[in-house]
Amino acid sequence: MQLNHTPVNLIYFMRARTEERHLSMHPTYVKYATLMNYKGVFSGLFKKFPVLAYNAERYKTILNEHD
Repeated sequence: MQLNHTPVNLIYFMRARTEERHLSMHPTYVKYATLMNYKGVFSGLFKKFPVLAYNAERYKTILNEHD
């Protein structure tokens, strides 16, 4: 029997994005995440697929609406 893990993967992906959005409210996390784009384990992957890299600009409009 083959299981379809797509719904579970989608839940984990959405959880990670939500967590990143909340953490992006803190300047310390923004600094850390930006540094990890260049110094982290997955920095090579981010160069090939920039859409996967952390981008603080992605959350600025959401955070501005929150204030």
